Amino acid sequence: MSVADGLSRLASGSRTESVLSEDDNGSTVSLSRTMSVSQADIVRGIQAAEALAADSNGFFRFGDFFCKGTQAFFSSKICVAFVNLRPIMPGHVLVCPARVVERFSDLTDEETFEVWRLARDIGAALQEKLGVSGMNFAIQDGKAAGQTVPHVHIHIIPRKSGDLARNDEVYEKLEEFDGSQARAGAASDAVLPGAVEKLKLHVPPDSERKDRSEEEMAAEAKEMRELLFQKWYVHPTSQAPSRLLSA
Repeated sequence: MSVADGLSRLASGSRTESVLSEDDNGSTVSLSRTMSVSQADIVRGIQAAEALAADSNGFFRFGDFFCKGTQAFFSSKICVAFVNLRPIMPGHVLVCPARVVERFSDLTDEETFEVWRLARDIGAALQEKLGVSGMNFAIQDGKAAGQTVPHVHIHIIPRKSGDLARNDEVYEKLEEFDGSQARAGAASDAVLPGAVEKLKLHVPPDSERKDRSEEEMAAEAKEMRELLFQKWYVHPTSQAPSRLLSA
C-alpha cells in the first residue's frame, strides 16, 4: 500500500467493530460501533497489545532486544507502540515498525504511513490527557544522529512552555536517553499517572533517571491502552466501560 492509498483509506470507508469490555459492576459486555477505518485500526491494535500482555511468553522486538509484551500498548503486524525505561518527560513513549529496520529510508510506504499515523493519534491522546501545549516527534536516523538502538523509532514527547531552559535541549536529552536505553539493554516505560489530569513537567538530570520496574512498566502500558481506548473508541452510550478486555 502506498502512502497515497493509505491516505485515501483513512479518509473514506467505515467498519463495524465489536469489543469485549467490563462495566462498573464487573460484568462483561459486548459493544458494537461503526467506526472510521482509522478508529477501527486503533481498537484492534489495542486489543492485540492486551493479548500480547496477557501472554506470559509474549514479546516484541526493539533492535536486538526482546521486550516483554506487557510493555506494549499497541501492536499490529506493521508497528508497535510501547513505554520507556527512562522517559525524558511524563508521557514520553515510542513507536517503531514491527520489522527490525535500522534506517528511516528503508521503511516501506505502508510502514511509513502507519508509524506516523499511530504517532499522530497517540500524541493527540497524550496532549489531551496531560494538558500540555506541544509535542516533539523525533527520529534519530543513524549513529551520526545519535541513534544507539539500530531500529527506527519515533520518540513522542509531550511538552509544556518552560519545561526546559532551552527548547532545543530536548534533543540533547534524547541522546542521553538513547544511550541509557542501550546500556540498560531494554526498551520500556513511560510516566503516565492515571489519576492526574494535569501534570507539571519536570526533567530530572540523567543521573537521577532510574530504570523502572517491570511492574511499573506494565501498569503504565495498561494505562496507555486505556487512554487510547477511551480517546478513540466512540461509545454508543454515555457510560464508558471501565476497562478493555482482550478479544
